[in-house]
Amino acid sequence: GGNVGIGTSSPNKLLHLVANGPVLALGSSGTADPRIDFYDSGTTTTGGALFLDQDADALKLQRTASGSATDGIVINSSGHVGMGTVTPDTRLDITSSGVHGLILNQDTSNTDASSRIFFKDGTRTNAILNVSGNLEFRTGATIGSSSGTKRLVVRANGTIRFNEAYTFPASD
Repeated sequence: GGNVGIGTSSPNKLLHLVANGPVLALGSSGTADPRIDFYDSGTTTTGGALFLDQDADALKLQRTASGSATDGIVINSSGHVGMGTVTPDTRLDITSSGVHGLILNQDTSNTDASSRIFFKDGTRTNAILNVSGNLEFRTGATIGSSSGTKRLVVRANGTIRFNEAYTFPASD
């Protein structure tokens, strides 16, 4: 069928590799960066690349559109991941221009709530989430099963509610 197999006698893809360890090792001699290029519909102007940028000492996933390359995700030598930056300052650094940012979309099992941001220390996990347009801060959350107890709710109309007991109006 035209398929090539390495480590298998019955390849089911154009190139099918089977091994008990690494299946591909890329290296370079001289100044060339080892890379894997991906092209869309046979053109070299639209696609992407995964490569080791030796000058930046970083692994990069890059997107190419109309011949112009843009770094998508960068992992530097410290293990820091950057999106929108080639020099991430912390474990995850998302940098953007304008009103772009990080989006946590709705919980697919509860369309009234967003996904959660969890904050965890050695004894407790807390969460922040959007529920029906209200921003909620909760304590005692359990990742994967409970969003915890509501402690502070900033409602869409501007009122603030503490511990389900006290409500402050949007204005005096």
